[in-house]
Amino acid sequence: MERLKYYVERVYPYAVALLTIVVLRKFKINFATSAKLGDVLDSCDTVIALIIGFLGAILPVILGMKNESKFVKYVFEKDANQLFLKYIKATIFWGLVALAVTMSMYLVDDFNDPQIGYWVFYVWVYLFVLFLLLTYRSLKNMLDLVFAPDIKISNLQITPKENDEVKKQAKEIFKEEK
Repeated sequence: MERLKYYVERVYPYAVALLTIVVLRKFKINFATSAKLGDVLDSCDTVIALIIGFLGAILPVILGMKNESKFVKYVFEKDANQLFLKYIKATIFWGLVALAVTMSMYLVDDFNDPQIGYWVFYVWVYLFVLFLLLTYRSLKNMLDLVFAPDIKISNLQITPKENDEVKKQAKEIFKEEK
């Protein structure tokens, strides 16, 4: 079950983005020649730039927590596959690719063959949807790390001294909640 969850988490952004394109093609939806395409492209450029900027700003916070939070430190030490790093890299890479294709979409009217613009539209939609889903996956993992209480590590294998510290923290937390 854990392995299935791993594969679903890795694949779902790509699968959902592809499914989006299948649905658009099935219903013959294509806005490559829309008069409002420029406005949509402006919005997408802004969204992509803001998300990549946010990721760049939040990463130092997460990395800083590596030394302060036992749980975050544990996660980074036990992340043998470096999934966190892979997710962030994939998000940034596909965001930059989506940005490049978005910029090329401004020239859709200048393509020699109208079919090129037609197909580039689908590539652009795929990349933008993919980027949004990859961003969700990355941010979900970041937020899980940021807001995970250190108490979660009490069930993990840690040194007895660290275990005592965690138990002490737990008592303080639960005493304050009553």
